[in-house]
Formats: sequence, C-alpha cells, structure tokens
Amino acid sequence: MNRKIYVLTLFIFCNLCFVQITQADEISELKAHMELIQKQLDAQTQQIKIQDQLIREQGRIISEMQGKVGPLQIEGAEEVVSTQETDWADKVEVGYKKGIYVKTKDDQHSLHWRFLSQPRYDFISTDDAEDTNTFMVKRAQVRMFGNVLNPSLTYKFMIQANSSSSGEGGHEFA
Repeated sequence: MNRKIYVLTLFIFCNLCFVQITQADEISELKAHMELIQKQLDAQTQQIKIQDQLIREQGRIISEMQGKVGPLQIEGAEEVVSTQETDWADKVEVGYKKGIYVKTKDDQHSLHWRFLSQPRYDFISTDDAEDTNTFMVKRAQVRMFGNVLNPSLTYKFMIQANSSSSGEGGHEFA
C-alpha cells in the first residue's frame, strides 16, 4: 500500500514539474512575442512622428507662400461654381398633373407616375357571433411613362395586381 502511495505521489510530482516546465516555456515564448510586437509598435510610432513632421513642414511652406502671393484666385471661378449648382434646377420641373411628373423644361426627358388602387373594407357586426373586420385591395396598379432624348421617343411601363373574386379567402395576384 505504501509503495502505491509512493508511486502515485511520484507520478503527481512529475506531472506538476512537467506542467511547470511547459508553462515556463510558454511564458518565455509569449515574452519573446511581446518584445517583437513592442519593436513593431516603436517602429510605427517613429514613422508617424516623421510623417507628422513632414506635414507640419509642408503646412508651414504653404502658409509662407500664401503670405507672399495671397490667396489663390481664378477669375470667373465663383460664377462657374454658382452656375453649376443652380443650372440643373433651372432646367427641371417637378409637379402633379394627372399623376406625379419630373421633366425637363425643354420636354426632351420626362417621367410620369400614376397610381391606382381599389381598397375594400368590410365590417360585419352580428349579435350572436364575433364582429369581423376585413381589408382587401381588389386592384393595385402603377404606371410609369415618359420620353427620353426627344418627345417622339417614348416608353410605358405598367404593373398591376388583382385579387381573386372566388370568395374563398385566398388572394391570387395576376
């Protein structure tokens, strides 16, 4: 019995020593890895400092040049910018006339939207049963039409959905 305890104790002691040695190896590997990461971080920090110095130097040079020459001005630049900003708004018209439309004032391009729906709501109240509410869209339609490049080049697009009138509660859309 004592011999078994001795062998078991020796086995546990050897395992603990092995775990300690393995952990020490892992710790030394982690320390080496941390040192490598620290060196990389230091190198990147140094690069950032150099780039910051270059940016400051370039800003100083630009400030000195603006002080000697004055602000950069191009004749007519303000007019071009303001013309570009408002140019499209002067050429486009948006409104509602038998549907929503967007078109150019020269009628070269247009897009019209028209919407149609037939909703139905039923409320049935009975004394001996529970009240029922139903809502159904019998028909829904979206139309888009207009012209591109000139008034004679037109397009039309329509999508329509109809519900079935079978009365079985199912709705089939075509």
